Amino acid sequence: MSCSFVWLKDDFRISNNQALKALIEDDNKEKLAIYIYEEETYLSCESQKWWLAKSLEIFQKKN
Repeated sequence: MSCSFVWLKDDFRISNNQALKALIEDDNKEKLAIYIYEEETYLSCESQKWWLAKSLEIFQKKN
């Protein structure tokens, strides 16, 4: 079985997101959206970590 996926960087838009649109329109049954957390990027950025966590929660609920 094949799988389609999209790698999310910092763009969690549901609408007007060409990568997600292509993923949704793909005929493969299994689809994954992947986010790779890079800890060193957020070492001293507590507010950005909070924003990221909330954005990922909202993204997961919408899909």
